[in-house]
Amino acid sequence: VYHSADDSVIPVAAADGMVKALAAAAAQGSEVRYVRYQHAPGPPISEYSALVGHGSYEIAYRDAALYEWLLRHQCDKCGRPLARWHELPPPPFTFG
Repeated sequence: VYHSADDSVIPVAAADGMVKALAAAAAQGSEVRYVRYQHAPGPPISEYSALVGHGSYEIAYRDAALYEWLLRHQCDKCGRPLARWHELPPPPFTFG
């Protein structure tokens, strides 16, 4: 969970409560990761840029630790083989 203390849309207390609930429900040995920024920018989309603190994902996606954490995990229930990849036919039109 990544959240900013100055999020003007979703109070950081919501993330605090969610993390607490996740930790309580987590299986033995599970890891709940919580990164709480003191400040985050508004979203990069101009009509939402005034929403100070609501763009914490902009910082999170630049954090190599997020990807390292994701790659350390797997779904034990998802051990079945992945579906076969099916090539799509080319579109009946071209761009240009």
